[in-house]
Amino acid sequence: ASTAQVAEGNPRLARPVSHLNEPFETPVFVTGHLGLGGDFDRQGADVGYGGSLIFRPGHAVNIFSSFLNWTTDMVLQIDYLEIPDGGSVLSGDLIARRYFGNRGDRSTEARLFLGLGSGVSDVRRPGPADDASGEYWSLMVEAGQEWYFSKTAFFFFKGQYRWMINAGRTWRTWSVQAGLGVPWP
Repeated sequence: ASTAQVAEGNPRLARPVSHLNEPFETPVFVTGHLGLGGDFDRQGADVGYGGSLIFRPGHAVNIFSSFLNWTTDMVLQIDYLEIPDGGSVLSGDLIARRYFGNRGDRSTEARLFLGLGSGVSDVRRPGPADDASGEYWSLMVEAGQEWYFSKTAFFFFKGQYRWMINAGRTWRTWSVQAGLGVPWP
């Protein structure tokens, strides 16, 4: 008998499912995004772009078993943001993203999410050597929504707030991003 036949009718042997009925076996998604953002010290906004790998709860359960029950993804993100004074911020983050339900209809699934992450940001700003340039530890929070127009592709829109720390100096940035995600081949 197959594993599925043995597990049928026995919840202890069945594969785990999330509170949103997220299947255990889901693809890893690769995304690309364009954004607009800036820092809180200066007025104005500039462009940004980036990408990420999203490990759905079925994959993330291998790292931390409660991720499937909480419907939480693991996201590896690279983000580049121009700063209005001619500088830039390049960040790499590990994010835990929690989904809160399907707000869509039968044809288009829509998932609201909140994420919390940490990473490293490389800040480049023109000016004297004692300015804010350098490498920072960064903490970030994000909120957004994904719209699944098919089982294999989605559109997302999100906002991010990043707080960066380096030797007692702190610096903050914001961004809004829109992008597409498709399964990793």
